[in-house]
Amino acid sequence: MTIFLVDVDGVCADFTGAAISMIRKCPGYENFENVDGSWHFIPEDTVLTKHLWGNLDARSLKPFEGDQEAIARLQERGRVLFVTAPAPRWTWMPERVEWLTQRYNVSAKDVIFAHGAEKQFVYGDYLIEDNAGNLDLWLQHWGLGEGYLIDRSYNRKFNVGMRKSSLLEAVEDICDKMG
Repeated sequence: MTIFLVDVDGVCADFTGAAISMIRKCPGYENFENVDGSWHFIPEDTVLTKHLWGNLDARSLKPFEGDQEAIARLQERGRVLFVTAPAPRWTWMPERVEWLTQRYNVSAKDVIFAHGAEKQFVYGDYLIEDNAGNLDLWLQHWGLGEGYLIDRSYNRKFNVGMRKSSLLEAVEDICDKMG
């Protein structure tokens, strides 16, 4: 059976948009912008960090357009496992599981929590990811799998020799290769 590993934040759900919106609700950060387009855009400010993780609910993240169609197409061709990062909010993981199980009709057993670089230790035939560094580590570790980098503003400066695409484009390419 083909195993598809799918990152959640930045691939299926707009974590960046939700985090920026939450940061702007913190006094003194009303006009916050992610000016350098960096993946690590959250300022290291204890008050801000407490505000963000005290209020950001994983169920409130907006999905990216076409996500359900893309995941359903993968589910027709194999097993989809969501590999997603835990967060410093004790309710984040159950919220994330709830969001994924309701949105994609999967089981909690289909959700794996692993911090960025730890994803390299999760086996699959494909990894769909928005973080070039995580994808590169996974490709180096397994050597045989195929990776797809989802095009986002914060990863456009990385040239890792792999095609960047939308989630739907990545899934179409995978389905074409599988026949």
